[in-house]
Amino acid sequence: MRGRSWTAAKGLLRSGTVWGVLGAPRLHATLATCEILSKEQAAVYAMDLFADWRPLILDALAYWRGEPRSLMCKSRFRRREAAADFVAAVVADGRVRFQS
Repeated sequence: MRGRSWTAAKGLLRSGTVWGVLGAPRLHATLATCEILSKEQAAVYAMDLFADWRPLILDALAYWRGEPRSLMCKSRFRRREAAADFVAAVVADGRVRFQS
């Protein structure tokens, strides 16, 4: 049980949510373009494709660039929940778009 608690705790860290918010679109883009994008390129790709998630993506990009956090994701609990929902949306889109 300790392992699950630690994993959940790491998910509260901004670096953990940023990993998912920028990482999932990188994988999505690789499937779409057969290219490997940088995290910043993945953020631009994601903002074009998942426009409703723009505030969360901008927050992740700000962290990646070492900029201050946005007001949208001030709560680490809200950020974790939003990041999980975003990753799920990216995966769901990939399943539909890239299903063989």
